[in-house]
Amino acid sequence: MNIAICDSLESDMQVLIDMIKKYCNNYSFEIEIFTYKNGDKLLSDFTLVNFQLIFLDIYIDDKIYSNGIEIAKQIRIHDEKCIIVFVTSSKNHALDAFEVDAMQYLIKPVSYDKIKRLLDKCQNEFSNSMRFIEVYSKGISMKILLKDIYYIEVYDKTCLIHTSTHITKTCSSLKKLWDLLSGSSFLRCHRSYIINMFYIASMLKIDFLLKNGDKVPIRKDKASIIKQIYSDYCFEQIKIGKVDVD
Repeated sequence: MNIAICDSLESDMQVLIDMIKKYCNNYSFEIEIFTYKNGDKLLSDFTLVNFQLIFLDIYIDDKIYSNGIEIAKQIRIHDEKCIIVFVTSSKNHALDAFEVDAMQYLIKPVSYDKIKRLLDKCQNEFSNSMRFIEVYSKGISMKILLKDIYYIEVYDKTCLIHTSTHITKTCSSLKKLWDLLSGSSFLRCHRSYIINMFYIASMLKIDFLLKNGDKVPIRKDKASIIKQIYSDYCFEQIKIGKVDVD
């Protein structure tokens, strides 16, 4: 796992590095740590290094970005899945952390126990991000990461799997795909659609609006049940750590 730490105070940065390394030594967790004193350098490296976890202070000595929230917003333009954790001295921006889907908002000084719980959660998130389904498209076996799937629809007896970069056509039935996806963040919201709830931007009267601008219909005769499932999903995401303030 590639980890970035962005903090203008070198002493605070070193404390965090030591706790992360302690965790990795105790639990055989392989990482590489990159450190930054400002957001400009972090963002310039972001396109080159695949960061899975980024620690950000709110109060950054940066000539371009006013605070860590602004840096996080730039990160989210390029990556919706990267884990962001704020480590700072004030609770004043905790609500702003919701806007960038931060996993946690930790108040300095941070204890090792809190870092341990956080990294335990990150390991679980990281392993889930590697889950995939395998389908055949034009006679070729393809592995598609679950985290990349926005939604699946049936069109002319063919299933179209929509991801952030392309559409994959497969002869697998929607029921078969649903069985493969069951137990994750997917919702059978219509007879002809399966949607990844992570990518829902808002819930409309008869549709879900996705973060990429697409709309997916909600089954009319089960609209109340489907909307409740999505509401429960959103509540669960908040409960498990989006965003914890410690």
